[in-house]
Amino acid sequence: MVLDATHEIAPPLTVAQASGAQTGGRRVHDHSTRIVPGPAGPQRYGWAIPPETGHTPLKADVAVIGAGSAGLTAALLAATNGQRVVLIERERTGGECTFTGCIPSKTLLALARQVHAARQSAALGLSVSGEPDWTTIRAELHRVIDRFRDVDSPESIEARGVQVIGGQAAFVSPHVLEVTRGGQTRTVMAERFVLATGAGATVPDIEGLRDLPFLTHETVFDVPERPAHLLVLGGGPVGCELAQAFARLGSRVTLLHSGERLIDRDEPEASAALLRALRADGVTVHLKADTVQAARTETGVRLLLSGGQTVDGSQLLVAVGKAPRVEGLGLEVIGAEFNRQGLKVRSNMQSVTCPYLWGAGDVVGGPMFTHGATERGTLAGLGTLAWWGQGSRPCARPPPG
Repeated sequence: MVLDATHEIAPPLTVAQASGAQTGGRRVHDHSTRIVPGPAGPQRYGWAIPPETGHTPLKADVAVIGAGSAGLTAALLAATNGQRVVLIERERTGGECTFTGCIPSKTLLALARQVHAARQSAALGLSVSGEPDWTTIRAELHRVIDRFRDVDSPESIEARGVQVIGGQAAFVSPHVLEVTRGGQTRTVMAERFVLATGAGATVPDIEGLRDLPFLTHETVFDVPERPAHLLVLGGGPVGCELAQAFARLGSRVTLLHSGERLIDRDEPEASAALLRALRADGVTVHLKADTVQAARTETGVRLLLSGGQTVDGSQLLVAVGKAPRVEGLGLEVIGAEFNRQGLKVRSNMQSVTCPYLWGAGDVVGGPMFTHGATERGTLAGLGTLAWWGQGSRPCARPPPG
């Protein structure tokens, strides 16, 4: 593998290869617990919007909250084994991986690699000039995501035996959820539940930052124009791979990381190789750079570092980590223990305090990657197939009816 991106016929090192990343970020940044709300609403991928909630109460063997990789895995596994399954999703079926994670990020990296390879063809006597058309880049991202309609749409999920409804779910009593959407409320009762609500981007506690418009991994793929100078806050897998992609696609990129090395949960050798590759791609990297203030300027944004230096850019991407979505779900009502690291579960993904609840995916904390979400979704799905609460304290049955 060639690490120096300035000479190659061999494939260049990519951020995903250096970090072993699939997508998503790391755990919540130490000095922040605020989660950025998800997209205001699905605007393009209408095929992934779940049907209306309706009013008629539903009863099921298993209710799964969240239709990302983990939730889909658990729901389909339970349904395949003869369970009546209801899947509840507030935004889009398919989740982060399909719309704001693996699929768009790796597509963007692949497109960036094509551009990079074309520019390196000068060694063969070819001449390449100009910048890639951002409208075409976005259209390709949309095309690739749309290819998942056949597996991730509500219709395709229901064809495999899972009932899908749209809305925000919260426990209101043991074994009972209320699902709300557009002023409608529907009751869902089940014997067993899987919580797979994922994680959201976090915002560090930097003066002025929350008063600025900024990008996260959930919004960066929808920017209407290629950023002239993208500032990337965070040197984990997400920040690094997007820094490389945008640099290769023609943006000026500056990455600021508070740690001593990039992807600092991986091996030091990987960090060093990644740093060389990013700098060879033209990314300006500042390590041990503590940002203390953010402010709007006429041309974009300005960051003030602890040493007094300032860095100006046209747009800011915040990529310091993610935090599990555990608030507003009524977990207190059913006695399910959780904290800022997520729902507390045993090794089989069963809640440590609520025996009819399992967790799956990013909501239980730990490494936040799609392959991990699928594995935990499998464990949760298997857990729902056994008599709930087996080996645990007894719990109330669902209301009769």
